[in-house]
Amino acid sequence: MKMIVGYDGSRSSKAALMVAIERAQRIGDGLYLVCVREQHLEADPVQEARLHHDLDYAVTLCREAGVKGEARLLQGVGTVGEQLVQFARENGAGEIVLGITKLSRVSKLLLGSTAQYVILKAPCPVLTVK
Repeated sequence: MKMIVGYDGSRSSKAALMVAIERAQRIGDGLYLVCVREQHLEADPVQEARLHHDLDYAVTLCREAGVKGEARLLQGVGTVGEQLVQFARENGAGEIVLGITKLSRVSKLLLGSTAQYVILKAPCPVLTVK
């Protein structure tokens, strides 16, 4: 079963990718590199190009490490967390790896927490990386 890496090009997602690559090398499995764009956000050509560039970069890192990485850009109904959990269910993921950043209590209250949602709802183990 493949691991899913929540990847958006951020520092924390790059740290998660590096951990996932190491784990995939040990167990001889591939990775889904998943970037989620919420549907309500308008398509920005510059941001779209950046997302594709970031995903291509992640796939290249996987290839250089001898790990098969498949990039997926999701844009569907629901939050980032909901879409990651749904993708994990649909693809029989063995594990989800997420980069996390520390948010204040107020930020979590106002913005919600993707990692918290995924940890509570995922059909498989979730590894968080700081």
